Formats: sequence, C-alpha cells, structure tokens
Amino acid sequence: MNKAFYFLLILAASLLASLFLVQMNHDSRRRASNIEITALFLPESSSVDSGQRFHQFFLLDTAIYRLNAVDTRIKFDTQKLKVISVTPLSSRSNLIPGSKYFFSEDSHALDTSFDNQLGTINLLGVNLNRPEEVSSGVVYLLRIEFEALTAHHVQLSLDPAYPHQVTGYNFISPTSTPTLTPTPAISANPPGILKFNLSFTGVSSSATCVDWPISVLVVSDIGVTKFFPSVGLTKIDSASSLAVYQSQLPLVDFDHHRNLSVFIRSPRHLQTKYGVNGQSSVYNQKNGQISVTTDHSTTPLYDFTAFPLPAGDITDRTSSQSDGVINGLDFAQVKSHAVRRLKVESGTTLLSDLDGNCEVNSVDITTLMQALRDQIDQVY
Repeated sequence: MNKAFYFLLILAASLLASLFLVQMNHDSRRRASNIEITALFLPESSSVDSGQRFHQFFLLDTAIYRLNAVDTRIKFDTQKLKVISVTPLSSRSNLIPGSKYFFSEDSHALDTSFDNQLGTINLLGVNLNRPEEVSSGVVYLLRIEFEALTAHHVQLSLDPAYPHQVTGYNFISPTSTPTLTPTPAISANPPGILKFNLSFTGVSSSATCVDWPISVLVVSDIGVTKFFPSVGLTKIDSASSLAVYQSQLPLVDFDHHRNLSVFIRSPRHLQTKYGVNGQSSVYNQKNGQISVTTDHSTTPLYDFTAFPLPAGDITDRTSSQSDGVINGLDFAQVKSHAVRRLKVESGTTLLSDLDGNCEVNSVDITTLMQALRDQIDQVY
C-alpha cells in the first residue's frame, strides 16, 4: 500500500470515529428530528435466470446533505447470488455520463470487499472535496456484478446487523442523527424489459475467451435516448454455427416501449443498429420496430443473430481504445499480434482476438477484413 492510501485510511477512521451510529430503523420517517439518507438499488428489482450475469447499482439519496464519509454493508442471499466484482463509481471515471457521484476518485472507496460465503459487500469511503464541491441528492457509489445461482427475483438490502454510518458537512445540528435507511427507489412506472439474442462475427460456440460486455443505446421514435454502458451477456445453447448470447435488460428510467431502435457495440465491435426481429442486414430506416413490455414472461425475445456485430474496431491514433471506425490502424495492430502469435489463458480476453479462441492468428485478420465493408459505427 502507498502513502496516499494510508492517508485516506487514517482520514476515514478519524471521520467515522465522530459519526453517529445509525441502526436500520424502518420507523425513522416518523421521527422529524432525524436526517434520512436513503440507500437505493437500481434496478430496484429484477428477474434473472440461473447462470445469468447481471449488475446492480448502489446509490444514496442524500436529500440536501453533502456527505464526506460513508460506512455501510449490503446483504445478499448466498444461495441465490454470487458476487463477481464490485466497481467504485466516481466523477473521474464517469462510467454513467450525466450522473452525480459520491466519490471524486475511484481510490477514495477504501474498502469494497465482498464475501460470497457470508453474503456481504462492504463499503467504506470518503469524499475529500471542499464542501461546495460535494454533490447532494441521488449519487452513485458502486456497480456490483452478480452471477445468479438460481432463477429468482432479485432485491438487495442493507445488512440489518451492521451499524451503518454516514457523516456530512451540513447536517442541521450536532443533535440530529443521520439515518441510513434501506428504502429502495420506487419508479412511477416499472421498466420495460428488452430481451434479445446476439452473435459476434467469427465467434463459434467453442470459443472460451469471450467475456465481452456490450453497451446498448435505446432510441424512441421521438428521439428520446437512454444509454446502458455495460450490459452483461449469457451464452445460451443454439444450433447456430456462431455462439449465441442473450441479454435481458431492464430499461430503467426509459418510459418508451414501442417503435424502438437498439444500437449495440463493444470495445472491439462497431456500433450496429437493430430495428426489427430477425434482422439480417443493415437497418436503414429511421425508426425501429422493437417493442417491449414490463413483464419478463410477455416481453418479446428479439433475434439479432442473423446480423452479427462486425469485429475489428480496437484502436485509434492516440490510445488503445476503439474509435468507431475499422481502418488501417486496426488492421496493423491485429496483423502485428497475429505475426507474434499472441495467446492468453482461457477465460481471459485480448482485444485483437476477434474470434474469442484465446489467440491471434490469420483467422482474426480475415474476420477484420470481412468487417471492412461496414467500416463505421451506425449512428442514425
């Protein structure tokens, strides 16, 4: 650990030592003298299948108060869920553009440990900004990726056995007790569920280096958009020559359910517009024909596998990130890696490995060449 980490840890300890203990108290709303800081989980609830990977966000509604430290613990059912990763969300990384964050730096989340045997996720962190720079209201703290061990309805909560603690700059008075309550966010309208099957160009069912989250942009027929930055996929059995992956995406905070267009991309694939079930070529119409319902059992399952995501967009001139174009820069990098016969272990990933077989060779060059006819992201 470096000196900066020790400094943050000492600071957090000194802040939390002065905090009020805050037990879970479902009757706290009746106590007008209390300050309530509400814990939120988005999606509020969702239905998942066994083996499905999905994520939930942990947020706090701080009302008008500006917090500078938080110490809490989330509880989940170990018979139903397994945590894969816990990612701090901060204004520096800005993984959810347009949102407010508790942390200004990822490193200010001092403890994001989890225990899949106890069913707990710990969060200890600080905000070192000046009071006027600290966000109030609904702020993001964590992105938690889970794997479902059974098919069930997911709903997270705070651990009732833990002494949840918060402190802030502008509490009303020293005698006011800040109370962290596990009230979930209640949406006026339940989210629509977008279900679709997807394939990647060149990726067969035997590929073992395909852990590729996608991003999804949903657009209504009147131009309202919602961006979902990291959407997990579940591999499903299929008779197709290509591997088939499925997503069941709750369209949280998006109240449009008919005539939708769906734009999908990944860090190695061009953004592609899908607008109709069974699509087998570029969709050139302005408005899509995709509709969803709020019920997992009735929302349609769309098949996009006949038009796989085109692969090869892996780099640009200034960084190793994709830039929405497949060109000579991408070709040169894939060719360079193919000549060196780069390999990775099964279950890991390499950007230039376009077919997910854990190595870069002439097949990846061929896959990129096939995508050159598409060349550029669809943005309309």
